[in-house]
Amino acid sequence: MKKIALLYNQELEKYKYAEYHPLKRERIIYTMQKIKKYSKGAYDNFIVNPASIEEMSLYHDADYIKYLYETENDKTKYIPKKYEIGTTDNPYFKGIFSTSSIHIGAVNLAADLIVKENYTDAFYFPGGLHHAKKNYAWGFCFVNDPVYAILRLLNYKKRVLYIDVDAHFCDGVADAFRNDPRNKKDLLILSFHESGDFLFPGEGYIEEKSSINFPLYPGTDDYTYLLNFTKVFNYVFDKFRPDVLVVQIGADSSKFDILSHLNLSLKGYLNIIKIINEKKANKIWLGGGGYNNKFTSCAWSSAFRLVLGDIKVGDIKHNIKDQRAFSYAKENYNFLIRNIF
Repeated sequence: MKKIALLYNQELEKYKYAEYHPLKRERIIYTMQKIKKYSKGAYDNFIVNPASIEEMSLYHDADYIKYLYETENDKTKYIPKKYEIGTTDNPYFKGIFSTSSIHIGAVNLAADLIVKENYTDAFYFPGGLHHAKKNYAWGFCFVNDPVYAILRLLNYKKRVLYIDVDAHFCDGVADAFRNDPRNKKDLLILSFHESGDFLFPGEGYIEEKSSINFPLYPGTDDYTYLLNFTKVFNYVFDKFRPDVLVVQIGADSSKFDILSHLNLSLKGYLNIIKIINEKKANKIWLGGGGYNNKFTSCAWSSAFRLVLGDIKVGDIKHNIKDQRAFSYAKENYNFLIRNIF
């Protein structure tokens, strides 16, 4: 029987990036509102406590974390573009430290609930900030909460499979474990994303070794995506046999997103969630990207309700809408399946 936790802290609603920025707090607010309004199954709400500076420095450089703290409390110490903060992608904003400490506190709590309190699933939709590097902000992300979730689970001696279905490659997560001896032994990183030839961060190619990468061609539709995701994910899961899945469920792979070029419908997206949900392993679910507020909040609240057992989703029919994207994925599958392990 499932035991599900929903993690949040309303303090996050006080803060926002610059007005021009595509990452909007409304997508989280709408998600939480829809969950509260429409969910019928049982789940437990947890208010997240911020992580300490010491906890935040377990992965990110201490000087970087100190800078986040000092600039939030004294703007005169803010130096434009230091640590890549103050760029168009990563604007300085009020709450730069407070939000970061909540994100790390959330995934630490999620891991503790999974390991110590026997929760099967823990959701934290504001998380999934998979681009942030060890000592600088990157790709809208100031701290890398997925890395902290993975590290905490590894410290609990758990076997971890990190799955990322965001349209953008999880370069920050891959970098964090590139030279970690536990990578490919106690940890696997699996990413399905739009090819770096067409989308930030310009990485995540199929030949890269620190993660299992499946690049997708622009226009990839439900059928092509799910055909390949199902086969690759099932193969990786069955071979690796993880204890816990850390899942980044970015909703920017949809045809409605303003930044990416993939072509998933809501039904296609929810089929990804269904496939992952069916596996017998505990799961930490993190939000990630999604730049159409209406679609993202609908996708995430529906994903939560699917895991809760409130709703079901039908299978995708055989319908190839983009032959070039289908052929690109087929070629990548044939290469990857010979070289994963």
